[in-house]
Amino acid sequence: MKKDISRRARINFWIDTLAFLSFAVCAISGYAIMGGEHVPPGENGTETELMNADVFWGFALREWAHIHLLTGWILVALVLVHMITHRRWISVMISKIER
Repeated sequence: MKKDISRRARINFWIDTLAFLSFAVCAISGYAIMGGEHVPPGENGTETELMNADVFWGFALREWAHIHLLTGWILVALVLVHMITHRRWISVMISKIER
């Protein structure tokens, strides 16, 4: 059964799966950071106070910010790898559009 799927297709599957998971975690962490309903304003309302003020799903907002940044960069890297692995298809489509 494994022989039916090419090596290239398997690699593409894992790149896409990891990119999706990175996107999902990045979206959840973005919600945790930006979700206004659970972030109480600090005394002066400063961003630093807000980042230390609350916990969401067991993580402080500062930790969510680190998770968000890390998964965002992982997603960017995986999208670049995805585009590199599909460079021939992209160039064919661009040449068809230019005609």
